[in-house]
Amino acid sequence: MSQPANTKHIPSLRFPEFSGEWEEKKLGDVSTIITGSTPSTAISEYYGGEKLFVSPVDIQGNRYVKTTKTTLTFSGFNQGRKVSKDSVLFVCIGSTIGKVAQAYKECITNQQINSLTANSNNENNFIFSLLELKAPKIRLLAGEQAVPQINKSDFSKLSFLFPKQKEQTKIAAFLSSVDTKIDQLSQKKSLLEHYKKGVMQQIFSQQIRFKGKRPTAPYLI
Repeated sequence: MSQPANTKHIPSLRFPEFSGEWEEKKLGDVSTIITGSTPSTAISEYYGGEKLFVSPVDIQGNRYVKTTKTTLTFSGFNQGRKVSKDSVLFVCIGSTIGKVAQAYKECITNQQINSLTANSNNENNFIFSLLELKAPKIRLLAGEQAVPQINKSDFSKLSFLFPKQKEQTKIAAFLSSVDTKIDQLSQKKSLLEHYKKGVMQQIFSQQIRFKGKRPTAPYLI
C-alpha cells in the first residue's frame, strides 16, 4: 500500500493502483436496508425447523452467523423479510446496539436488526468492515433512552466515504484475509485451552506424571 499525501477525501493508506477521492454517500444510497420482524410466537408450527432466525444473541464477535439459537420452519421463515447471503446485519435496538455480522446464508432477523444488502455498485464485505469500524460512534446516536434505538430512517441517512467498487473489493478482500487468520488463531486458542484443561485434570488427579522430557502441546504449529 502506498501513502500519498492526505486530503479531505483521499485516504493516507491506499493500494497503489487506486487514485482519486472517495465519495460521501448515505447507507440508504449504497444498499437496500430492511428491518426484521418476528413471526408469531403463538404459532408453534413456525419454530424448530432448519431456517436461521437471527437475533442479537447470535452475534457474538463472529463475522458470519452460521447457526442461531432460534430456528424456523419454512412456514415461519416465509412470514419474515428474507435477507440474502453475505448481507450485513447491524443491531439497532437494545443494549447491544452496534453489534455487526454477516449472513452466512439466507435468513431472516428479528426487529432489533437492520440488514443491508449492497446494490450493484457496492460491496457487502466493504460495508461490513466500514460498520464494524464505525459501530462505537453509531451507538452514541441512540442516546440514553429507556430502550436505546436508532430507527431505520436515521440509520439509512448515516453517511460515510466510499471508494469505487473495485477499490471496495480490494480493501474487503484484504480485511477478509485478516479476519480468516484471526478465526484460525481463535480456533487454535480454543483447542489449546481444551488441551490444557484436560492435562490439568489428569495431573491433579494423579492420572498422569511426566517422566523425562516435557511433552509438547499439540496445535502449536
